[in-house]
Amino acid sequence: MLTGKNGILKRAGEAKEKTEIASEQERLTMAINSAYANQIGTDDWSGVVEKEIKSNFKGRNVIVNSFNKKMIIVSFPDSNTIYTVNGEINKKNVSMTISNEEDLKEFRDKVNEGESFEGETIILGKDIYVDSKDEWIPIGIYPNTSTKPSAPENKTFKGFFDGMGRTIEGIRIDTSDKVQGLFGLTDGAVIQNLTLGEKSNIKGGVSTGGIVGYLYNNSIVYNCTNKAEIKSSEIAGGISGQIYNGKILSSYNYGTVVGENIIGGITGGVNEGSIEKCYNFANLKSSGTFLGGITGSLVSNAYVRNCCNDGKIEADGNWIGGIIGIGQSKSCTVEKCYNKGRIYGKKDDVGGIAGKLENACTTNSYNVGEILGDGDNIGGIVGVIENAQVYNNYNIGKVQGEIAKKIGGIIGYKISEDAIIDNNYYLSGNVTNENNNELQGVTVMSSDEIKSVYIKLGNAFTFDENNINNGYPILLWQMKSDIEKYEWNFE
Repeated sequence: MLTGKNGILKRAGEAKEKTEIASEQERLTMAINSAYANQIGTDDWSGVVEKEIKSNFKGRNVIVNSFNKKMIIVSFPDSNTIYTVNGEINKKNVSMTISNEEDLKEFRDKVNEGESFEGETIILGKDIYVDSKDEWIPIGIYPNTSTKPSAPENKTFKGFFDGMGRTIEGIRIDTSDKVQGLFGLTDGAVIQNLTLGEKSNIKGGVSTGGIVGYLYNNSIVYNCTNKAEIKSSEIAGGISGQIYNGKILSSYNYGTVVGENIIGGITGGVNEGSIEKCYNFANLKSSGTFLGGITGSLVSNAYVRNCCNDGKIEADGNWIGGIIGIGQSKSCTVEKCYNKGRIYGKKDDVGGIAGKLENACTTNSYNVGEILGDGDNIGGIVGVIENAQVYNNYNIGKVQGEIAKKIGGIIGYKISEDAIIDNNYYLSGNVTNENNNELQGVTVMSSDEIKSVYIKLGNAFTFDENNINNGYPILLWQMKSDIEKYEWNFE
């Protein structure tokens, strides 16, 4: 019998599939073993892994996400297969493949009815266009925001979602309700390799983002892109509205973000979480306070690392920065970041990297964007500091404040004497009406001097041999071909 439940053709097909899986697994094993051998003496672990895997699968589209040396996820969009590398290589079992709008809505409805998909894998099998005449309800809802996200009345997505490098287009949200986005509320979830397209438009209340509204409890967004325009009353970002104990890694925002308070290109605010290897290319605008190119606010146990803002930023209120609006505790750090965008604040506390640091730290970062302020406390790196740490930074951007009483090439104003300021440099002649140039730990230099200052700045910086920053020092991770090629450094 050639067909049927136990037929020869069926068994032959199953054997072929098993052989192909075995072949993929064997080739992955060879690539990983080679990567371990070749990574000795380099800090570019993820770059070595990706190179080895892609060289073993030439001609195929392969997405390699290196979470760290102990966890690698490899996705093959042409076959819709996913492998995890965590001591051993295993093919992930796919619970659901979403191939059209109906599938996406079915998945959404199941989550919102209480099926969390914890421990399960969902993949996007094709690019999907959602008919925008129907307003989108997020995947995962937070109807009772007076409770903790984990409360039973709230419906969270807890699974693993792989977009396989594909795009969801046409998402339309127009509401004042809280926690809005393609996904609303996630709890311990992973969302990766997904783009929200430019024909999407999201307008929501508190905690609104393109990919996720509220990233909660060890949830991770990895290698995702937002192109949708985002509007919100408060706490909004291109990728997520806010993070509470979660991470956004290697993701990009191209969609304009407009809101009132706590607005960022990647996320609105971070509490007990991190943002790493992310870019904002979009213009951001706030009618209130706390606006940053990456995030508006770092609250506690939060950091931003290896990120860049290349969008214009404008705000009517205080605490405006190229990377963060404000860092609020000793456990908050910005490091190895740079700003290229024009920053304009109509009130106080405007900086190329941070608007204000309260006990927080900015290190190994630089600014090339123009910094403008109509109020007070305007700085090339930080607008105002209070018991903060600012070291190993430089600024070559123009700093202007026509009526500002406190303005400087690095720091606009230092509130307390307990601040640590060391090894900072800025370009001579680039500060209008400067009146804060006598801070210890801050040195003014000529253009040629700053181009050579990478030696003094330490291991995070290097010489701009490819002239990507007009000869001025660049961060070591910028030497890689793109932002994806740099070792993770989880804390």
